[in-house]
Amino acid sequence: MNYYKKISVTSTLIVFLLSSAPLASAQTTPAPFGGRGDISEQDIYYPPEAYVLNATGTVDENRNVNGTITFWNKSDDILGDLIYTIDLLGELPAATTQDPVVADNTPVYDTVFSKESFVLLAGEKKEIPYTYTPPKNLPGGNYRIQITIGTSRGRTMGWFDVPVRFAGENTPYAQLIPGAIMVSEYGDKSFGPETGPNVTAGKNILIIGTAASQNTRIVAPVIDIYKFSPSRKLLRSIRGSTISTNIADASLSMTAPTFKEPGVYVGILSLRDPVTNERISNLAKYRWVVRGKDADILHARMNTYGSNEGKLVSFSIDYVGAGDAETTTNGSISMDLRDEAGSMETRTVPDITLDDSIRTGKTDFILSRNLVGNPVLDISILAENGTVLTTYAVPFSLTPDQLTTLEKGKMISRFMLLSAAILIIVGIAMLASAYLRKKKKK
Repeated sequence: MNYYKKISVTSTLIVFLLSSAPLASAQTTPAPFGGRGDISEQDIYYPPEAYVLNATGTVDENRNVNGTITFWNKSDDILGDLIYTIDLLGELPAATTQDPVVADNTPVYDTVFSKESFVLLAGEKKEIPYTYTPPKNLPGGNYRIQITIGTSRGRTMGWFDVPVRFAGENTPYAQLIPGAIMVSEYGDKSFGPETGPNVTAGKNILIIGTAASQNTRIVAPVIDIYKFSPSRKLLRSIRGSTISTNIADASLSMTAPTFKEPGVYVGILSLRDPVTNERISNLAKYRWVVRGKDADILHARMNTYGSNEGKLVSFSIDYVGAGDAETTTNGSISMDLRDEAGSMETRTVPDITLDDSIRTGKTDFILSRNLVGNPVLDISILAENGTVLTTYAVPFSLTPDQLTTLEKGKMISRFMLLSAAILIIVGIAMLASAYLRKKKKK
């Protein structure tokens, strides 16, 4: 190899190593709201990339569905506080040559949430076993369970359907058809059940629906009210007056409170047996928004993991302001990184914009000591006057296998950095040696 080829090959090697060596931490380019020291914001929202790759389900003699679910985190972040939801749906109608596109508007008969949250590492695929037990009085027939991955706050991501068939009598449930929401401040105008009309705090709204049954029966309508999602705490359960249903549709209406606290509210309406309180119908969903200053934290992702003193731990926080599309205000975000030994660091970022746009804030922590157990990020959003609008404790409950994977990843990164440094030094020495030999020849 002549001198010029040596120079070319060595230089190419150095450039490749510099470009491929992993970085200890990467800073994102500050967005227009960035540069305040502790956090940077971006106005383009990139939701978490978590999917249900596959799911199986077998029905046993007790009508329990047993199977496995395979989750996949496609992103480069660590996703914490993940749960899965199981919705029991009617059978999806088959497509035909005349109607190749089928609308998925089948009834929802049941919704349950996994009891424990889990974590997915960047790129991780995790298989989790599950058991689902349908309502005891569910009629026999063909159904499907829809498994959705999301957060305990109700931020849903990917889903997967599994067809199932339950044995038993084929006496249908009563049918509940969602109707409309009536708000007195709008006069006679009605709103679709999930359109989310804005209402004034403390006022009542009227929930309207239609009930029908193949057999004449007495039913009691019940509406369960939550803030944003049924995965959150039940705020109130309201039982209406009993009605008689038969093959002819029976109209029903219920007065529901809107609550004084601003925010997005969800009501789940069902028909119950007046004596046993067992649910004997499908579910109907209603949504409305109470006007006013509000905020919500949708999710928090860990961008960089560290466990030793001096190491970087970074997060992305997805948040949003009032859902009424009318209220815009400023506020602040307070973040506390803690572990089993207590708080490690607390910081507050002022002057964030709170409106109906979802934003992502990025923040870094440098560990002041070694991490003890798993980290938890406590997040609060405060109004300008200091009133707490919302809080969210995001656990990153890493399993021993996941911790081992992260430690191996750090060892590989350190090895690659060391190897790159050694090869760069060798390359520089080769260049220097070639230069000196050329100089001697002259």
